[in-house]
Amino acid sequence: MLEILILIIAGLVAGVGSVLLGMSAGIILVPIFFYFFHLQHVPEIYIAPLAVGTGLACGWLAVMTSAWTHRREIEIDKRLLYILFINSFFAALFLHFAAPFLVGNIFTFLFAVLVLSLPLIKRIQKVGVMPKNTYRNNVLLTLGAGMVNGLGNVFGLGGGLFLVVFFRRFGYSMKTVLAHCMVAGSFNVFLFCAVYIVLGWHKPLPAYSLGYIYLPGMLLVGVPMIFSAKMATHWRNKITHAWLNRLFNLLVISVGLLMLVQTLNHILGK
Repeated sequence: MLEILILIIAGLVAGVGSVLLGMSAGIILVPIFFYFFHLQHVPEIYIAPLAVGTGLACGWLAVMTSAWTHRREIEIDKRLLYILFINSFFAALFLHFAAPFLVGNIFTFLFAVLVLSLPLIKRIQKVGVMPKNTYRNNVLLTLGAGMVNGLGNVFGLGGGLFLVVFFRRFGYSMKTVLAHCMVAGSFNVFLFCAVYIVLGWHKPLPAYSLGYIYLPGMLLVGVPMIFSAKMATHWRNKITHAWLNRLFNLLVISVGLLMLVQTLNHILGK
C-alpha cells in the first residue's frame, strides 16, 4: 500500500514540476521507480530499463493530453516538425543500442551527473543563426537532434530540454521548439516506448509488464500526473521566473546528489 501511495504522489509532483519548472518528469520518476523496483526485488540488471521505460510511458500519457492544445496555439513550422519526426527514428536506434549497456551503477552514476549538469545546460543556452533550408543542413540538423534526443531518452529525461538547447543554437526560439516538441511528442515518445517494449520482451519481469513498461506503475503515476499538470498551468503565472529557476536548481541538485550517494553506497557496500 505504501508503494502505491508513493507512486501516486510521484505522479502529482512530476506533473506540477513539468509544468511549473519546464523540466522532464523523468527527473522525479526514474529515481522513484528505481526505489520502487528495488522494493519489488527486481533483478538489478532490469531495474534501469524498467524504470526508464515506465517513466517514458507515463510521460507519453501527459504528452498526449497537451499535444492537441499546442497544435491549435502555434503556427506550425513544417521544416522543424519534419526534423523532429524524422530525428526520432535515429533517436530510437540510439536507444536500442545504448540502453542495454547502461544498467546498474553505470546508469545511476551517469544519470546523477547528467541531472547535476542541467542547471549549467540551461544557463549556457545561446541563440545562433538559422541555417539555410538546404538538404545538407536538414540532414545534419536531423542527425544531430536524433543523437541529442536519444541521449535524453536513454536516461528517461526526455529530449525536450536538450532539443531546446540544440535548436536554439540554430536560431529557433525556446517557445517554438517546446511547442513543436509537444506536437511531435505523441509520436516520438510512443516510438521510444516501443523500443523499451521490444528490449524487454520475454525478460523475467514483474507481472503485468509489457516489455520494460510496468503497466500498473504507468497508470498509478501517469493519471495523477495528467491532472496535476492541468492544475499547475493556473499557478505558473503567479510565480516569478527567478523563483522558478531556484526551485528547478534545488530539485535537480537534490535528485542528482541522492542518486550519486546511492551509487557510491552501492559500490562501497560490495
